[in-house]
Amino acid sequence: MQNTLKVYDLGIKKIVQELVLNKQYPLIKLIYSISNNKLVVVQLRDIDKSSQVVLYELSKNLNQLKSTLFDYFQINSCVEFVQDQLVLACSDGFVRLFDSHRQEIIVAQRCHNEPILNIKINQTNSLLLTATHDQIYIWNIEDQFELDFSSKIDNISNDENFLSLEPNKSILFALNRTGFCLINLKRQNTRINDEYLLDSSVTFNLKSSSHMSVLAVANKSGLIRIFRLLNKF
Repeated sequence: MQNTLKVYDLGIKKIVQELVLNKQYPLIKLIYSISNNKLVVVQLRDIDKSSQVVLYELSKNLNQLKSTLFDYFQINSCVEFVQDQLVLACSDGFVRLFDSHRQEIIVAQRCHNEPILNIKINQTNSLLLTATHDQIYIWNIEDQFELDFSSKIDNISNDENFLSLEPNKSILFALNRTGFCLINLKRQNTRINDEYLLDSSVTFNLKSSSHMSVLAVANKSGLIRIFRLLNKF
């Protein structure tokens, strides 16, 4: 089976480019950086627990710039920190700061004794969230990217650990197989609503957009739902 990256043009509503990736490393994460017009593709392989980070330049065509192989840990999730720097959530419980330009790890800190499944960042309030299978840890980002533990959320029922962090108001959307809940991180992790039910279809992705106050949720059947957030938080 091919491991293919497809570029879809919303203006003309068609696929404009297809790129065949390394078949040995299934695709798990895409990051698009508007600031420097780069696309980051993160892939992993279960056989030897290794990961690969590939950097592309987005122009008329996808041009590969750099590729970095990590042969001693898997990357389960990643977010952009600043230009050319990625925060990696790793299977060995470490959070790593990766400089994609220099192609090296510049900071590594153990945050859990189990795999970190997801990670989100709120740079406005210098917050970093790390998620395991049943807990979410909240960290303050100090100088030199030192992470200072702040608090944690127990028994969060997001089996897939898909999260979306509202960038200005510190609102966390935690997604599970049937719906999602909203948590205010600035009010001692107060749940705004226990659960918003969707349906029996398995949800697999979630993305919020603060300036439009909308939330997009996709599922494995190919359906994408757009929610307008009416709460003033």
